[in-house]
Amino acid sequence: MNTTKTLVRPTDPSLGDPDDLSPLDQYMIRIIIPIMCAFKVERDDQRSTIVENLKAGLARTINEMPFIASVIIPDDEERGTYKLHYDEEDTGVWFHEQDCFEYSFEEMEKKRFSFSCFPVTTFVPEPRGHSEKCPVVTVLATFIKGGLVVTYNGHHGIMDAQSLGTFAAVWSRNVLAVSEGYTIPMSEQYMAEDLDRTGFHTAFSSRPLEDFHTYQPGKETKLTAERNEILRLSSAGDHLKLHEIVPISHWFMTQEKVDRLNQNVRDAFPNEPGVTEAALFSALIWTSTA
Repeated sequence: MNTTKTLVRPTDPSLGDPDDLSPLDQYMIRIIIPIMCAFKVERDDQRSTIVENLKAGLARTINEMPFIASVIIPDDEERGTYKLHYDEEDTGVWFHEQDCFEYSFEEMEKKRFSFSCFPVTTFVPEPRGHSEKCPVVTVLATFIKGGLVVTYNGHHGIMDAQSLGTFAAVWSRNVLAVSEGYTIPMSEQYMAEDLDRTGFHTAFSSRPLEDFHTYQPGKETKLTAERNEILRLSSAGDHLKLHEIVPISHWFMTQEKVDRLNQNVRDAFPNEPGVTEAALFSALIWTSTA
């Protein structure tokens, strides 16, 4: 399977200085989150246009969200902190492209695009985990029979799920603008102040990151070799066995236990309205971790 890659650079080279990371960023779990989007492609002759539009839209997205063109490197090794850095000639987002025609969009659609349709080693670009020098975003476009799978990796320490959703929205908007030949007005684009992180900055704690619940170092695990077993255990609901392979950061709770908790709340506060399951779980988590 041959894969080509291109470094997509911003159309505006004046990115300025990289953002300072807030304490909140420093304490976030350091993993790579892959997001996969599957599209139906009905004509083979659309390929070159699709790829060029994706790249051109990505370049415009970097203009709006310049931090995605940076890499993450160690800052203070003793305290375990890290920072963003523009890597000179490599400033940009790596865009990978490959063919995997043994996979079919039609077959994926029949299986409702289940996780088993997207093997990690095939559809997720490197790097797949945090490293000493790690890109914030990486993109892989995989052409399959009758379709296209676009995967973008985001480093969770810099971009949480909501940020990755924002990136997807901005990128798709820019791809549409490129494909239809218009320019998005400045009033509709993200500005530097929209992405300002300084509001999160407070006095930095001297405590080591390991003291915080959201950051717990674990053993290094080669998930590639164990992927099939992980998928099997997840499908079977064998959470205890799964926890032996991959540390799990959530609880499994039966509906019976949820109903019992709800009843306990109603008994304790008979004159108050009931609570939602989301509020119930939130209270349980805070009680367990505070």
